[in-house]
Amino acid sequence: MTLHDGVHVSLRSLVAKQPKSTLITFVYTRCTTICVALGYEFKRLQEQIADSGLSQSVQLLSISFDPEHDTPQVLAQYAGRMRADPAIWRIATIEDESELEQLLDTFGIVVIRDELGGFQHNAAFHVVAPDGQLSEIVDLAKPNQALQRALARSER
Repeated sequence: MTLHDGVHVSLRSLVAKQPKSTLITFVYTRCTTICVALGYEFKRLQEQIADSGLSQSVQLLSISFDPEHDTPQVLAQYAGRMRADPAIWRIATIEDESELEQLLDTFGIVVIRDELGGFQHNAAFHVVAPDGQLSEIVDLAKPNQALQRALARSER
């Protein structure tokens, strides 16, 4: 996995961080619909986490499933537009197709290329406990509930 700052890391090293839990979304930066909404929800949640002093308890991670387009440079531009604070919100892509497919399967994400060069996909907030295990999937219409579930999983 490559972060928007070009650093290569494992997903496990990002999410298995005692005492933090992680909220994960799967997006692609060319998306003009649901991914935009998810990005703005993460931006809002990031502000809430920072304002409430919760950055030691929860972090945000957006993972792109479009590594052909979403290079670290593109993700860095996206991070800049969204004002992502890397202390709270990291943005990454996975270049290895088999690793990406396995991750999408693990999180229950279905991605289908469309005829316009984009993707059709499902979306949700994925709560990952501090031990790195997926603990819950929360409807994308309930970002505050997702944050509360992530905080409940953290070891504050």
